[in-house]
Amino acid sequence: MAWEALISRHTASEEIFFGVTDTGRRAVMPGVDLMSRPAIATFALQMLVQNDQPIAEAWRQLHHHR
Repeated sequence: MAWEALISRHTASEEIFFGVTDTGRRAVMPGVDLMSRPAIATFALQMLVQNDQPIAEAWRQLHHHR
């Protein structure tokens, strides 16, 4: 959460985007866990940073919207 707050303040923007990469091994596809090749997926994570919001509340919101 500190990284998001730093980027928000540096860019003067409350809307922050990150690229997130996942292994893809939890995909709902038979045999995906047995594949020998990468099964990665990359997606955008949007965060709305409110500088006056307590970190604990921001953390709850992040996990609520997963």
